[in-house]
Amino acid sequence: MALLLAALALVQANVADQPSAFLQVTGNGMVATPPDRVEIGYSIAGEGKTPDEASRTLAARQEAIADGLAGVLNGGAKVTTGNVELTEVRAPECDPSGYGNRPRISTGACAITGYVATLQGTARTSAVTKAGTAVGLAVRLGARDARVRQFRLADPAAAMRRATAAAIADSRAKAEAIAAAAGVRLGEVLSVTDQNQQSIDSFTADDIGSMPGVSRGRVSGAVAIPLSPEPIETRARVYVRFAVVR
Repeated sequence: MALLLAALALVQANVADQPSAFLQVTGNGMVATPPDRVEIGYSIAGEGKTPDEASRTLAARQEAIADGLAGVLNGGAKVTTGNVELTEVRAPECDPSGYGNRPRISTGACAITGYVATLQGTARTSAVTKAGTAVGLAVRLGARDARVRQFRLADPAAAMRRATAAAIADSRAKAEAIAAAAGVRLGEVLSVTDQNQQSIDSFTADDIGSMPGVSRGRVSGAVAIPLSPEPIETRARVYVRFAVVR
């Protein structure tokens, strides 16, 4: 019985601590940040009469492209490769249906005439404005289907913190307008949750700063294609509960 009375007293105390009136509003924030990372994708192919010849051609082009990208991007690129394939080449008469997925004996019209080795490459760099130049150079050095895949932020969490700060400021502005219209005063913040209903205990609104200047030095033989990408928008929504003082 003593434990029950103590628990009841604690509940009553907690209820008494809650404000008699509160105001809950939704705040939205958006920040636009210049991208400081870019991803370039491309493929490489090497042809030859033998598997080794095709592989050597592929390896030579791979090395030339990696060296060229390192030069045009001032050494600030991380190049990765994968998905290597080596396929046989036969005359079109070997597969008039065009399906090309059935086993066949390598004689007559289906004799192997050569080999093609391919791989996929990706370059990631902070030299955002030089991505277009890098794409053109990669194709000149033997790449296929070179393209800018996407622009990104090196620290998206920092952008989200700024967007959250803007959302909380938006919620306060809305709450103050409502409180003024109702003839009451706005009190302290009781709780803040984000759009995923996660509690936000603390945050900072530090500006992540502007993108460092990128050298515009011209690489010999590379045709400059300057890029100026759109800022990346980061959005946040919060639900803020304010105490109301009458």
